[in-house]
Amino acid sequence: MSIADIPFEEFTKADKIALMEKLWDELSEDGPPAWHADVLASRAEEWERRDEVSEDWDTARAKLGSRGK
Repeated sequence: MSIADIPFEEFTKADKIALMEKLWDELSEDGPPAWHADVLASRAEEWERRDEVSEDWDTARAKLGSRGK
């Protein structure tokens, strides 16, 4: 039997979720691929180089809260 022969349309939603969980568990046994670390490092560098001005949450919330008044 090949994957194309599996009648997925006959599976219940719970069965489909259980199947995805089982597949994920098996696929994740080896951990993430090595290239993930490179992508994460690149994105972290981009974040650090950004030109935006960031604010802490308390300041941002205070500004947003004052808009409605």
